[in-house]
Amino acid sequence: MTDLPKAGITRNIGDRGIIGDLRSCALVAHDATIDYFCWPDLDSPSVFAALLDSEQAGLFRLQPDWSDARLQQLYLPDTNILQTRWLSQQGVAEVTDYMPIGDDTDRMPLIVRRLQVLKGSANWRMRCAPMPDYARAPRCQVP
Repeated sequence: MTDLPKAGITRNIGDRGIIGDLRSCALVAHDATIDYFCWPDLDSPSVFAALLDSEQAGLFRLQPDWSDARLQQLYLPDTNILQTRWLSQQGVAEVTDYMPIGDDTDRMPLIVRRLQVLKGSANWRMRCAPMPDYARAPRCQVP
């Protein structure tokens, strides 16, 4: 698995892409971790804010369990669709992220994440840890 930042370790802002729907946006780190997202509007409190604090402030991480992977991140041409790709001896995998733009202003913003293994096989690791209101709101407990 690629090295992940530990709590309290910061990354450069340039190590992120941005996806958005003209209402809100999310920052996606070069390893496909969403570490900043305010919802439902850009000026709303955050759901993920690890960019500002640490993992304890919320994030959404997806990645294959490969130790030797190189990372690439790029936008599909003329779009706001962001692809993060892992290149490894075990294969090639990618996460594609975007936020669809809708005509209905009452529809809540939506992040779409697609995982694909293009070559080889992979076990995926996921951590989805929303921390509403900059981690000040009580968290939901799943039974």
